[in-house]
Amino acid sequence: EPWISYVQSAYELNQELWDLGSDGSHLEGVSYSSYDATFLFQGYRMLERRGEWNYSSESWLEDFGLWWVYSVMPGFEHTVGYADTVPRFFWGPQHALAFLSSRNEDPLLVWLSERLSEQTGGMADSRPRALHLEFLWTDPELSGSSPGEAGISTLRTWENLGLTSWRSGWEAGDSFLSFKCGPPLGHTWRDMVLAGDPDVQEMGYAHQHPNAGSFIYYPEG
Repeated sequence: EPWISYVQSAYELNQELWDLGSDGSHLEGVSYSSYDATFLFQGYRMLERRGEWNYSSESWLEDFGLWWVYSVMPGFEHTVGYADTVPRFFWGPQHALAFLSSRNEDPLLVWLSERLSEQTGGMADSRPRALHLEFLWTDPELSGSSPGEAGISTLRTWENLGLTSWRSGWEAGDSFLSFKCGPPLGHTWRDMVLAGDPDVQEMGYAHQHPNAGSFIYYPEG
């Protein structure tokens, strides 16, 4: 069917570009990354059910969940505000974390989902938009593990965006510091645009901000 072929070709290009240009980080910021994941992951599942897609080899999905782990500030009430974003998710993100934790068998993402689900303020407003997907994608056999149990560092650098995040710990009263010094599109896609790569010339870049030199300091929660 023509429309299925069109969707499949679009997803193949999407996979190629994300695998080339992402280390898990998202050039449009945290809020839009939850928007993107919501509809992208639905397409993955629908194509998979038709036997026409296998997303298990997509390397950027390995670290995309970590992008959110490091982007949520201590206390789980706000997210990092780089690019076109507000200090929270637009969609979920519990449904997308369920998709990723199931795919990656990653208990750290289950932990993040559980912590976000405890929130009652503005961070909780986006969850109802995708409860149906959370129900469909959650694996009840997976249990969560904290960053301490998972043994991950409190410091992480996303080379493509030139973005570094550090925190003193993973509790609500800990301090957080983040600094961005990369190009709006990330190094890989910026280089592709400048080289005249036809796959990226007509893409929209309205949600990326020229914010090199920006920093966020969130002391003691």
